[in-house]
Amino acid sequence: MKLLLLRHGEAVPARVAGSDTRRWLTVNGRATIRRVAAAAKAEGVALTQVYASPLVRAVQTAELLARGLDYEAEVIVRQPLDNAPTAHILALLDQHDDGDTVALVGHNPSMNTLAGFLTGRRHFPGYPTGGLCLIEGDVKAQDTRFCWMINPKTGERLTRLRDLMFF
Repeated sequence: MKLLLLRHGEAVPARVAGSDTRRWLTVNGRATIRRVAAAAKAEGVALTQVYASPLVRAVQTAELLARGLDYEAEVIVRQPLDNAPTAHILALLDQHDDGDTVALVGHNPSMNTLAGFLTGRRHFPGYPTGGLCLIEGDVKAQDTRFCWMINPKTGERLTRLRDLMFF
């Protein structure tokens, strides 16, 4: 399975939106996610399924990713992507096959924790807003590896974990 972990794009402050759950993407946040999606498309990513946290900024991020990767099916909104335990998030993948490419769009610390867990690290080096990470392997057997992360500022593909420490 190929697993894409995407942290939502830059969002307006909670004081502007009225609450944290209602924060929406800024113009810069939208542009960043479009750049990240274009970079993923250039890497040949073709999605099987997209899941998003129910928070507005995550749903908007998921929709932009889906559009950028020509994914036309529904984005599925699931509560576990809103900072739930790793086991709850991974349970979303139980119905998927080894050949699937699934995107999970959520928040930190969940994206950072999940990436660390799947790559055998206590702490994943960095997970910036708008960061998209590809992890590949047998998720159910916890036999996975880090493939790359797209730098949200440049759209550059980073393949070494030590390069993520600068986020």
